[in-house]
Amino acid sequence: MRAHCGCSTKRYLLAQKMAAAANLLRETNASVAAVAAQAGFEDPLYFSHAFRRFHGRCPSRYRQWIRTART
Repeated sequence: MRAHCGCSTKRYLLAQKMAAAANLLRETNASVAAVAAQAGFEDPLYFSHAFRRFHGRCPSRYRQWIRTART
């Protein structure tokens, strides 16, 4: 996997989940807990921490930021 995409399998899967979560936050009004579950995270608190580490903003702030940037 590292030779193919330049990262570990774990990092690749996390990036896929985070992309799905970011899309859900952008396109839906689902709660952060619902987005976490739909993106494959069992624990919404863990999801929030992981999302912030990955995207630099907590999920709710990301949603506000991305929607403001679109207008």
